[in-house]
Amino acid sequence: MDDSLNIIDNMLETMEKYGQTLEDMIDERSAALLKEKEKTDKLLYSLMPKYLFPVFELEIFDFL
Repeated sequence: MDDSLNIIDNMLETMEKYGQTLEDMIDERSAALLKEKEKTDKLLYSLMPKYLFPVFELEIFDFL
């Protein structure tokens, strides 16, 4: 009986570690995505006419 509890404990511990690893990866990739979005936004704003700024600030074109 102790062996089966030990196996279950090990499995749960492994699953918790795996879950934490996935959460860390998501956080890292989300931060990288945000950084790239900021770069893209800066490039976009540098290329478009200033009269369009308010349109983009309203995020009407958020799908781009």
